[in-house]
Amino acid sequence: AHEGDVNCLSWNTIDTKLLVSGGEDGAIKVWNLQDLKSQKTTTKSLAPIAVLNFHKSAISSVNWHHKDPTMLVAACREECVSIWDFSLEKDDVANDIEAKYGLMELPPQLLFLHYGQK
Repeated sequence: AHEGDVNCLSWNTIDTKLLVSGGEDGAIKVWNLQDLKSQKTTTKSLAPIAVLNFHKSAISSVNWHHKDPTMLVAACREECVSIWDFSLEKDDVANDIEAKYGLMELPPQLLFLHYGQK
């Protein structure tokens, strides 16, 4: 699952088969627990349906949005908060802008990112 400890979990209260985990490895992973109902799937073979490897430090908190089942917020130990929307995909316009201006490639699901002050 994670490369290290799992620090936090959050059940999706709208789509109750979904669980999100945040790890010491900085990854955010979304799991579809309905897959466990399949007789061929075990907890050892269950794979996440989405993986975000954007953060460079451990995830300390994750929480699903209370009204939108595709959105979640995460906090990490590098003093940042991020908001994600799993319904979004990168479009051709975003690809062209990033290529033209040499911008850092950001995950299309990332809606908001804030770093705290030290």
